Amino acid sequence: LDDEPGSDGKLKELTNPIDKLYNMQATYFAFT
Repeated sequence: LDDEPGSDGKLKELTNPIDKLYNMQATYFAFT
């Protein structure tokens, strides 16, 4: 159970940059 919060944090660290990249792509396509 102790591993769960750590895994969740790592998962968020992994998905956060992907979300940022996706948002940048979305705004890029919105401007073009």
